[in-house]
Amino acid sequence: MFCRSEAAKLHERKAEINDLGCDLVCLLKENIADEVEAFHREPYWSPSTPLYLDEDMTFFKALGGGKVRKGGLSSFFKPGLWKRYGKMDKATKEDANLKGEGTILGGTYVVSKEGVQYQFKEKDFGVAAPLDEIIDACKRAAGK
Repeated sequence: MFCRSEAAKLHERKAEINDLGCDLVCLLKENIADEVEAFHREPYWSPSTPLYLDEDMTFFKALGGGKVRKGGLSSFFKPGLWKRYGKMDKATKEDANLKGEGTILGGTYVVSKEGVQYQFKEKDFGVAAPLDEIIDACKRAAGK
């Protein structure tokens, strides 16, 4: 439900991220053809930006120290979740859905030749890495 909104905000800063020498890619946890197609277009994730299917869940396992992390049913009853949903723009809400496996928690990595520059693990559904932290990590990766 939230991943499209989060991706769109990150993708809005793609030019800035690329100017710092970082590439932007997205790893998906499942392949639901119509959902992948809907996600892989503006405003969420442009067709020119890489999108990969993580069939073995390697990325998601890395976030969980070797295990895929899942949010529990109680996450849906936390007030913060519905507050975040309330702040989504109308178009994103209309495009939101509950298709697919929706309990796996995601995250963000910024990786350079020297290793991981930044790691963010989603603790609750819809809580994304702060964009400024991602940009700062790209600056570190670029030596700026």
